[in-house]
Amino acid sequence: MNILFIPNPMPAHLIPLLSLAKTLDVNRFNSAFLVPKGFHYDIEKNGFQHLGIDRKGEDKLMPEISAISTFDPDVIVDDLNYFSYFSSRLFNIPRVSVVRKGILPFESYNPAFRHSSDVIDYFTSLGEIEFDDSVIEKPKSISDLFRGKINIIPSIKSIETLPEELSTDSSYVYSGPLLLSDEDMIGSHFSQEMLQSAKKFIEQNSDKKLVYVDLGLFQPDIILNRIEKCFEILFDQPDIAILTNSTKYKCKNESEEQRLFVSDFLPNNLVYSNVDLAIHKCGSGTYNYQVNYQVFSIVLGSNCYDRDEIAMRLETLGVSKYISPNLEDDEYYQLFEESVLKSLNETSNEKKERRNALASIKEEILVTQNEFDFEKILKSTRKKTIRI
Repeated sequence: MNILFIPNPMPAHLIPLLSLAKTLDVNRFNSAFLVPKGFHYDIEKNGFQHLGIDRKGEDKLMPEISAISTFDPDVIVDDLNYFSYFSSRLFNIPRVSVVRKGILPFESYNPAFRHSSDVIDYFTSLGEIEFDDSVIEKPKSISDLFRGKINIIPSIKSIETLPEELSTDSSYVYSGPLLLSDEDMIGSHFSQEMLQSAKKFIEQNSDKKLVYVDLGLFQPDIILNRIEKCFEILFDQPDIAILTNSTKYKCKNESEEQRLFVSDFLPNNLVYSNVDLAIHKCGSGTYNYQVNYQVFSIVLGSNCYDRDEIAMRLETLGVSKYISPNLEDDEYYQLFEESVLKSLNETSNEKKERRNALASIKEEILVTQNEFDFEKILKSTRKKTIRI
């Protein structure tokens, strides 16, 4: 059975698809990936084919058509790739989509928030295009662009809860976190040398409280405009050492230099399994590392409903503290400092409550992962015949 995986060309959306592909029996499933040339090494390293096609950022649909013509897939599996709406219909190929809060039908959200991707701009641009509905029906909503025959939510019910209208819709399936090991990520993301350097930094600072400031690949200005002061607040605590993928902060003295490790990409499994506190923006999949490794977090809001709505849910569950970007500076920094100090200096009762909350989520993750069957999902997309 030929499976064509097409991520939005970003690491955060490639990782879940690689994770899914690795669960398949290679004797019965032939997997290929359509990705930018910069990711071809990662695909090869993980044992899959890339078809020699470069899916460039400015041209997504034509490479997709070329890949389908070359590979002849039985199923398309995508993650936040709105072009699969068109290609799957043009070629009449079943589509399985990885979806998240923010692109689900029937969702309600704060009208002051926006989506973190360019999907709204793209959907708006479609309004200016005439469609021949006899060939492809024009998408009526943003959620239409991403909805597949089966839709995989890489989370658990208690965090990314479905709207009531979808609560009994069997086409939506939870998989639990879809992650990769750090070794699987070595390549265009980070080197073996960097992995060893991060390990050494963690070992050298084992007597300190380790904090991970994880702002992801694309770091919103609404966060960056305040992050320098946040770093200063962290460094005011002499027992804190920091790992981060943000290059915004410049150390002010030798002590800070010794307590700071910076890299554009960091081995998330290594880091999250060793830190005492995570500070992140709740980007795609980020919180899954936090809950998987039972780490409390502070989420810096960005007014993106696909991030901030989840951050507020994590706060309700007792495993995170959400800081709204709409606070005045003084209130923002005060709340940040209070949240850092409280999380790193918990009372025994607070620590017990936090551990219980994280343990409950971890248990739900394990149950969800055990019930998820990707091969069964792929087979269910076929009408009668399956090529194996």
